[in-house]
Amino acid sequence: VRKWEDVHLSRGRCIREGDGLSIITLGLSVHHALDAANILGKQGFSIEIIDLRLVSPLDEELIIRSVQKTGKCLVVDEDYLKFGLSGEIAALLLEKGIQFSFARCGTEATIPYARALEEKVLPNTDKIVQKAKKLLNI
Repeated sequence: VRKWEDVHLSRGRCIREGDGLSIITLGLSVHHALDAANILGKQGFSIEIIDLRLVSPLDEELIIRSVQKTGKCLVVDEDYLKFGLSGEIAALLLEKGIQFSFARCGTEATIPYARALEEKVLPNTDKIVQKAKKLLNI
């Protein structure tokens, strides 16, 4: 059991070790990513999940270390696909000269008011699995 004072919110954490693909995420998407990793794990794939916890400050060292290990990065975020966290993470990795394959799973369109429609545009387990399979070439 972790004590509250042991949690460093200025740093992210690796919540699942793996070497086949890094999923970088935060918030509710962490749970979807874990579910997706379990599905892919049953198919023999080793998925690492990074919970950023927050984006400012961004835990650059953790992201870099994970993606250098796996060579594949999937950013899952409820933000819009353009002009958001996923682009910032891609820029960070490119500026550091890291060789990697990249995909992102985010909000595809303006979030509608109706709950059923909202669920269609936000990231979910199925969308994460589909994006991960493309990165894993399956």
